[in-house]
Amino acid sequence: MVKNWAIVIGINYYEHLPLKKHLKCAVQDAEAMKAFLCNSAGFPSENILFCSDHSQPVSNIPTRPSRTNLRRILFEKSLQAFEADNFWFFFAGHGISKNWQDYLLPCDGDANDPETAISIRDVVDCLRRCRAKNIVLVLDMCREGELQPSGSRGVSEVGEETIKITHQQGIITIFSCQLGKESYEIAELKQGAFTHVLLNGLQQNMILGQLEQYLRREVPALNRKYDKPVQEPLVIPEPGLKYDLPLFPELVKTKGNNNDLRFQQTDTIDVESRGQLQTPSQRDRIQQQIQVLEAIIEDAQFNPSFANVRERFLQLRKETRDFLSEEVGKKEALTLVMISPRGDFKTDKARLLNEATQIRNYLLTLSQKLN
Repeated sequence: MVKNWAIVIGINYYEHLPLKKHLKCAVQDAEAMKAFLCNSAGFPSENILFCSDHSQPVSNIPTRPSRTNLRRILFEKSLQAFEADNFWFFFAGHGISKNWQDYLLPCDGDANDPETAISIRDVVDCLRRCRAKNIVLVLDMCREGELQPSGSRGVSEVGEETIKITHQQGIITIFSCQLGKESYEIAELKQGAFTHVLLNGLQQNMILGQLEQYLRREVPALNRKYDKPVQEPLVIPEPGLKYDLPLFPELVKTKGNNNDLRFQQTDTIDVESRGQLQTPSQRDRIQQQIQVLEAIIEDAQFNPSFANVRERFLQLRKETRDFLSEEVGKKEALTLVMISPRGDFKTDKARLLNEATQIRNYLLTLSQKLN
């Protein structure tokens, strides 16, 4: 059975900020995200801890988004979500950056005092503690130099530390705007531009790479429509393999009679349950792919034309995933693309070598299972 968990936070009212810097639509954005996760993505409502200006306690846990409450929720929720399939963390509100460290600003936080905020590092540590297979961090807030008046979500260049941390931990991170830019609310829609487009995009594009293209196209278009400055989201797919992976691997899209998009559970079939397909041709195909991978690994080390090597690797990875999905089982295909390279890679070549080596080792193991 699929285990899905989420923490969804939206903050409009800030105790220590002037009214002109309060937000109008952050709570509505969080409510819309919760509704999507429940109604379309298969998250049980009891597994979503919702925190907003007026949210009610859950199991005697207060959900008002103060620093104390949010820290408690993070620590306890991550334990409850241990080894979940999907764990989403969504935050709509203000953030700050002090001394090159990123923070989320709770409702009782002081923008000038990071001790009253919640560090991104603590958030990531809690998310990783649950050891979920697929962790997604969504931050709908600005990343410009200082808190802005109402209508944009201000932070002080939040993002540099967050990108580094999530890169090291293998977390998909989706920012509402680029570093040094602003994230805008659309009064006519009663939503932030980013979250409005994100929720529409998730109904149409399950593959992370496709979703990123949709966001980068549609968010600026929406802002132009409502006379807002340019805003372009940023997606950090860590590890890189997840760029080609569905955000909800166990779901597929189907169209209803009225052309609306719906999600339904897929059946994952492992090698043991598809014994009739364990044929010599399968083993031969996997052996061929292993040989090609070994050639790619060798060329990546010694061939000066790295761009060509990378293109060959990406093509082989796609062909291998398609082959496994069609001939062996979806579970094996998903396992392949979810292999996570670990380490702080200084070059693209080092990263490719790491990924290619892990995939080769996985295929060797799979080949032995088919024997």
